[in-house]
Amino acid sequence: MFPPGADNARLTASKARDLLARMLVIDPEKRISVDDAIAHEYVNVWYDASEVHAPPPGHYDPTVDGEHTVEEWRSKLHFKLPD
Repeated sequence: MFPPGADNARLTASKARDLLARMLVIDPEKRISVDDAIAHEYVNVWYDASEVHAPPPGHYDPTVDGEHTVEEWRSKLHFKLPD
């Protein structure tokens, strides 16, 4: 039912709705915190501390921000776009 093919009994639609309802609270003081969301039984199924506490991936290239022509984007990509 939700999500398709889920084998874990904790992955139910009602638990997903509970998490979404807590995340969509407009008042940030009443909204679920990141730590509480990670601990929520719907999300915790996938929790991997090594991912959460991993170093940031690579170096950010600020030159990708802003407007670029198609040719400039092509030169920035790791592969060639077809014409």
